[in-house]
Amino acid sequence: MTLIKQIPDKIWGDVWRTHRTTGRLVRGQEWSQLFYMVFPDYVPVDSVVAGLRARPEIKFAGAPIIAVRDAEPNDPEYANGGQWALTRVIANKAWDVTTGSSDIVVAIVEAAGNGESGIPKTDHPDFQTALGESKFAPGGQTGPVDAHATEVAGMVGAATDNNIGMASLGWNIRMKPFAFQFSNDPLVSSPNLAATLDNVLGDTDVKVINMSFGLLTTESFNCGSCLGIVRLAGVDDIGAVVGLLDEALDSGIIVVGSAGNNLEELVTLSPACMACLDEIAQERYPAAYKSTNPDGRQVIAVAAIQNAPDPRVPNNNFGDFIDVAAPGILVKTTITTGQIGEVNGTSFSAPMVSALAGLVKSIDPAIGPVKFENILAATSTE
Repeated sequence: MTLIKQIPDKIWGDVWRTHRTTGRLVRGQEWSQLFYMVFPDYVPVDSVVAGLRARPEIKFAGAPIIAVRDAEPNDPEYANGGQWALTRVIANKAWDVTTGSSDIVVAIVEAAGNGESGIPKTDHPDFQTALGESKFAPGGQTGPVDAHATEVAGMVGAATDNNIGMASLGWNIRMKPFAFQFSNDPLVSSPNLAATLDNVLGDTDVKVINMSFGLLTTESFNCGSCLGIVRLAGVDDIGAVVGLLDEALDSGIIVVGSAGNNLEELVTLSPACMACLDEIAQERYPAAYKSTNPDGRQVIAVAAIQNAPDPRVPNNNFGDFIDVAAPGILVKTTITTGQIGEVNGTSFSAPMVSALAGLVKSIDPAIGPVKFENILAATSTE
């Protein structure tokens, strides 16, 4: 921690001033003893202020005074109160600090199979800014329009304040699409993902990676009540991807993954066996990946909440691997018809956190995975 004098030219005892109306000498404040504190890492401001106020030798202690803009976007869905997700995360307060930098790029990595491309509809009207610029930075992959990728991209960075459609938390940050192909055999999906992630890491514009998918392996599993095919996730199943995730995290890229919707993705039974759900691991990779690096770098695993008195979503994956939850049920986003629609799932809560990471990187590009996770932990509500 470093103490820096707030008004450098003030000296001790320089407190007397001439009253502008009466001309008499009046005693002012001892501004020479006003300091602000600079910390090398993020600290909770409230606890610092409380500790200072408890010391008898300190007359005044307060949080930093920040001059902000009152940013309110004109997008119809937001202006009409239709985007509960942005209200829930208090997006307007974030925008008062920053609306993001177009130099910050989020890579949207999508799993594409069964005829899907994994590439968003880049010509959607809500991916064009008020100045007619694309929200997609040059580069990345191209291909036919994909529904899931379009929906994820809207949550990350639909053009905000362009008087069209919806607002996104990411406002000014930009995106690049990347996709890997997989088959119904999960054992052949990882090599394709590894090649795609290698391309992402070769792009120096990328500061955040969003992965709204999970890696699964199919195994027989006898829970005692049935013998069925259960889709289990495990870190050993993502092979070469682990090294690439470490490389991304070590380079300061913030990586965000969707925690998954277990009833849909972890069990393939008809009907789903609830005993299996009680027995099998609920973790899903790459969201659950934690680096072996001693500083604790990891993928940020995001669950979903709903707009209800009890925000928990029953079919979310659960477990210690989840880092944070964000709106993901009946949230507004871009769809392939060129309009705005409602979607559900952790696939859409994860990109809200990716958008937040983009805003944080806009303020300080040096903020990496560990510091970002600390910020999330200190500022999220329970």
